[in-house]
Amino acid sequence: MNILGMTLQTIGEVIIALMVMLVHHRMKVEKKIDIQVSRIMKSEQIIGLIAIAFMLAGFILQVVYEV
Repeated sequence: MNILGMTLQTIGEVIIALMVMLVHHRMKVEKKIDIQVSRIMKSEQIIGLIAIAFMLAGFILQVVYEV
């Protein structure tokens, strides 16, 4: 049952992170922001992708060591 809880939590966290990434991407494509903000958003997207990778890796490790 603990694995189900971890799975649902990880899915929720990844969905939230992806939604933030999509908003950043949409704002960047619309180009209604200046260059400095665009650069900051690009670095935030990279950090967001790294965070998603950490979430998924952590989930995999928890499942592997739970079994």
